[in-house]
Amino acid sequence: MKILFIAGGDSAHSHRWISWFLEQDTLQIGWISLRDTFDLANEHKYHISPAKKVFKPAALNLLISSIINLFRVLAWKPDCIHIHYMGLNGILGLILPSKVKVFSAWGDDILFPKYPRILSLMIKRANFFTVDAVHMKDRLIELGADEQKIHLINFGIETDKFQKKSTDSKYRKKIFNNSHDSDPIIISLRNHDPVYDIPTLLNAIPLVLKEIPNAKFSIGGHGPLTNSLKEHSKVLGVEAAICFFGKYTHDDLPHLFAQSSLYVSTSLSDAGIAASTAEAMACEVPVVVSDTGENNQWIENGVNG
Repeated sequence: MKILFIAGGDSAHSHRWISWFLEQDTLQIGWISLRDTFDLANEHKYHISPAKKVFKPAALNLLISSIINLFRVLAWKPDCIHIHYMGLNGILGLILPSKVKVFSAWGDDILFPKYPRILSLMIKRANFFTVDAVHMKDRLIELGADEQKIHLINFGIETDKFQKKSTDSKYRKKIFNNSHDSDPIIISLRNHDPVYDIPTLLNAIPLVLKEIPNAKFSIGGHGPLTNSLKEHSKVLGVEAAICFFGKYTHDDLPHLFAQSSLYVSTSLSDAGIAASTAEAMACEVPVVVSDTGENNQWIENGVNG
């Protein structure tokens, strides 16, 4: 069986999901990514490999990727295309031909769709859906999906990897180079997109510094709002307490958590519990997160977050 995945190559979740299928001897796997791809293991096994770098802006990349990959897919003839994220990935999934199409909704792609008419077309064309939260299933049904086609698959945490680690000066320097060992570090790891609402975290920093003057804020991730976030921190006068440390690897995460006193997510939209929230909890780091998605099923206010 030939399966073509359309999924972001910059997401550890894509790598984990697809690599499992890649190890199955009875399957042939292809992968197309509309985002930059990092650390691609076993690249020689892919019949179609994701590009390391993509064109910008996103609309141009979608157009060029559609043209290039249409011929590759027509030649390879996959039996199934599995689309992770029902945004631009979903549009490409509609264009490319296959017998079966599976769509996995990730959150804001169906909760706050940018292309509602195209999303409706995806729902009509899908043979199956996967979601990781009950409210995501309900949302798909609300949008017209057949309940029998929706499969609830929760994301898991690699608890052998995500455990409490010891402090390490190398990782502490990465997330805040000039901090003192006694300074509490508050870490944020969501990307700099509107849906993750990083400005709310920035606006809270002056209030925290009044109570805890030596607190430090390490903001990982990247995105279209990165520069405006840095400017906003200057306007607030708190840039000395913030380090925008940028990209990080999934393997780094347990060590980054070990340097942190608190994990914060101000996201406006999660599907099930966000993977980074669950990973922080597995590493025994207290969490402060917005009451969205299914977070309230995992976190009791004032008890464990």
